[in-house]
Amino acid sequence: MFGIAHGGDGGGSIRIPASCCGLVGLKVSRGRVPTLIESWEGAVVEGVLTHTVADTAALLDLVSGPDPLSWYNAPAPTRSFRQEVGADPGRLRIGLVDTAPLGLPLADACRDAVRTTGSLLEELGHSVETAALDFEFDALAPFISLVDGSYTQTIDDWEKCEPHNRAGHQRGLEANSLDYVRAVGALQRWSRDFVAQWGRDFDVLVSPTMSIEPPLAGEILGHVKAEPGNPSATVFAMIVFTAPFNINGLPAISLPLYQASSGLPVGVQFVERPFNDAGLIRLAAQIEAAAPWGDRHPNL
Repeated sequence: MFGIAHGGDGGGSIRIPASCCGLVGLKVSRGRVPTLIESWEGAVVEGVLTHTVADTAALLDLVSGPDPLSWYNAPAPTRSFRQEVGADPGRLRIGLVDTAPLGLPLADACRDAVRTTGSLLEELGHSVETAALDFEFDALAPFISLVDGSYTQTIDDWEKCEPHNRAGHQRGLEANSLDYVRAVGALQRWSRDFVAQWGRDFDVLVSPTMSIEPPLAGEILGHVKAEPGNPSATVFAMIVFTAPFNINGLPAISLPLYQASSGLPVGVQFVERPFNDAGLIRLAAQIEAAAPWGDRHPNL
C-alpha cells in the first residue's frame, strides 16, 4: 500500500514523506481497479493520492469498475463511492495497534499518532480495543519470491538499470518455478487465517502507516546502491505495517492525522474487511470531518 517515494541526492537536510506523505492514500481491494496484468499476484493495485477523502472517492468512481477481460473482479458497489462521503459509518469495533510487528521499534510520533486517533474514534462513538498486528517473518518471506519473479519481465538492457534492480533480476532468473508456486500457495493459506480476524475480533484495524518518520531524501537510494543485494532496513521499517495488506488484498487507507514535532505529517492506516471499500470511505470521511488536515503545513 502506498508505494515508497524518495528523492534528492542525500546531501541536504530536507525530508520528504513516503507512504505517509500528508495526503490521503487509498489502497483499493484487489480486483477493484482494472489493470493489464496482476503484478505480484495481485499485490500491486492502481490508485491515486489526494488531499481529501471526497476527492479519493470521486476518483475511485472514475477508475474502478468491472473488467470483463480480467480473471476476476471485486464485487460491484451498491452505489457510487462519492455517495459514501458523509454517510454514517455506524458504530464500529476498532482494533487499535500501537506496537510494531516482528519486535521492531516504533517511533514516538507514530505511536502518538495512532493513540490520538484511538481517542478520536472513541469520541465519535466507536468501540476501541487494543489489538496487535501479529505475524511471523516466515509467513511473509514467500512474498520475496513474488517480487523477484516480477524482475523477469522483458527489459532491453538491464545494465542500464540501477544495481539493486539488476540484483533482483538476477535472483528472479535463478529462482525455481516450483518454489514460486509454493510461495503463492503459502501466502494464500496465511491470508485465510489472517483475514479471519475481521468481523470476528474487530471491524476495522487501525495502525500507524509506517514505523518510522519519513527518512531523509536520498537516504533509501543510498542504502540500496551501497548494498544492492541486501534489503534496506529503512524500507522494511516503512512497509512493515502495509505490506501484509498488499498480500491479502484488503482495502486500506492512510490519513495524515498527526504532525510530528519535526513538522512532518504522520499517517494512520485503516484496514477494512474484504471488499468493503465503501465502508472505509465512510469512516475516513467521518474522521476527516472531525479532525481536518487541510490547513496543516510543515515548518520549513
